[in-house]
Amino acid sequence: GNRLKSDDAFGSIIAEKLRQNLTDTPLADRIYDAGIAPENYYGKLAKLNYNKILIIDAVVFDDEVGKLCLFTPEELSSSLVLTHGPSNFQMMKMLLPTAEILILAVRPENIKLGEPISESVAHTIKIFIDELLYILNLKFD
Repeated sequence: GNRLKSDDAFGSIIAEKLRQNLTDTPLADRIYDAGIAPENYYGKLAKLNYNKILIIDAVVFDDEVGKLCLFTPEELSSSLVLTHGPSNFQMMKMLLPTAEILILAVRPENIKLGEPISESVAHTIKIFIDELLYILNLKFD
């Protein structure tokens, strides 16, 4: 996501917070902040040959602001719009044909350049991070 465009920072903020909280776990090295060009990471992901990939991003879809939804690459290659522009998830699927790829999306309120993240998406980030860290701490304790 683009940290300069309000709610489009969603994925980048989550990546940062997860890395900060998971530094002493095996997951820390598997969290990437692809910023505004996720396609720049496709080669690296293919070389590492992950079998499961979760992309976290802001996506314009028909639901309330701040709502989280899981999508497949095929669903996003159709009519939904990523806030930073179209991404070629089909290329990712070609490079990682056996990988299970999902996109965890938040419905943004605002993606205007130079504006802070909206309260609704900031709240979603907090809830998501708190819940995920609770689940992961159960695994790593």
